[in-house]
Amino acid sequence: PSLVLSFVITAFVFSDTIDGIMARESGGSTKWGAYLDSTLDRIGDGATFIGIGTYLLLAPGIAYREAAVVLCMVATLASLVVSYERARAEGLGLDCKVGIAQRAERIVGLGLLSLLFGAGPGGVFLEAGVAILTLLALITIVQRAVHVHGAANAADLAGPDARQ
Repeated sequence: PSLVLSFVITAFVFSDTIDGIMARESGGSTKWGAYLDSTLDRIGDGATFIGIGTYLLLAPGIAYREAAVVLCMVATLASLVVSYERARAEGLGLDCKVGIAQRAERIVGLGLLSLLFGAGPGGVFLEAGVAILTLLALITIVQRAVHVHGAANAADLAGPDARQ
């Protein structure tokens, strides 16, 4: 099951990376395509951590089972908030491509970890990877909030004409 999980995560990361590149290179990027891509990214984020949580819940011999499943829930929420912050800031006309662990880094990190090490004995490698990615996502949430706070205050001080 650990090897299957590794391949599924790796295939997901690869396909998720390729779709945006293909759209930009072909000139086929549209507002609908961008919306759909972002929506599917959120579904993919949730599905990834739900899948990992399910594995950690049901696989035999998993260490720290309950804590690991709760951690997957926190990882899901943190992942969604990181993405929401960027979308909401951009909806306000502010740039928000900041943070120690943007989506690509988190997903690629998880894929590499699972491919290189699998779940590990008792699932502890996978649990540690999810813990690290969750911590990085929480740091990114704070970094983005601080960034948007400063950018929003600067835009508000500049007046309504500067925001358009």
